Amino acid sequence: MYVFKNPDKVGEWWPKLQLSWYNGRTEAEKARKAYEKLRNARTKVRELQS
Repeated sequence: MYVFKNPDKVGEWWPKLQLSWYNGRTEAEKARKAYEKLRNARTKVRELQS
């Protein structure tokens, strides 16, 4: 409803929405890589212990 009442404001929030989505995806990818790194390190430690 806000968009229909204030169509001139769409240009203000759309880039912010896109940027926040992109930043969220970037952070998710960094977290996934960190998790994979930890998981691989744990696997290597288990291989060394056996």
